[in-house]
Amino acid sequence: RALVMDRMAFRWEHDGEEMHLAVHVDDIVATPSSEKIRAAFEEKMRAYFGKERVTGGEETDYVLGMRIDRDWERRTITLSQSAFIRKLLEDFEVPEGQKVAGSPLPGGIKLTATAEDDGSPD
Repeated sequence: RALVMDRMAFRWEHDGEEMHLAVHVDDIVATPSSEKIRAAFEEKMRAYFGKERVTGGEETDYVLGMRIDRDWERRTITLSQSAFIRKLLEDFEVPEGQKVAGSPLPGGIKLTATAEDDGSPD
């Protein structure tokens, strides 16, 4: 069923398992709670759309122009839009190596899910 906050984000429950999905055009990013629900979802997708039209099933490296890097040992996720930024610079004919204005956020900021952490660099 679609979530109230975002009509293109979904939560699916199946055989006691749960999976969250985000849909953008013809791409789906999913966070299955187990391999069992991932396989069941893939089976349903292939049955509906056809075996040859359903691809993927592996970890997402890119989504909506963002590169996703995971460090499972350190339990971190890094998002990067460097390809998008390079294209913007090219589109606006900014010469390579030209000094540009800094970001409004301080470098090295660490974002966490806990309220106690102020997010300042270590």
